[in-house]
Amino acid sequence: MQHTALYRLYDAGGHLLYVGIASQPRNRWGNHATLKPWWPEVAEKRLEWHPDRWYALVAEHMAIINENPRYNRDRQKPKTRTWRNKDAARLLDELTAA
Repeated sequence: MQHTALYRLYDAGGHLLYVGIASQPRNRWGNHATLKPWWPEVAEKRLEWHPDRWYALVAEHMAIINENPRYNRDRQKPKTRTWRNKDAARLLDELTAA
């Protein structure tokens, strides 16, 4: 089991720009810095560690829907192909029922 981080990227005004997950977030940020035109807007990074990728995916899904980050491409249906997995669907049900 590999711990996975949910990360949130904010601008200087505290507005949420992007939510993502990665087992090595600093490496992922390097990728964003190279590829994303919005990267220079990032002023703050926050990490939230989860016990494995499935928990992080559920947390990411909930964060995108509830927090509406500016640059996530599909704010309403993040990573839909992943939610076909029964384990992820079960976790999502547990979190939303609480």
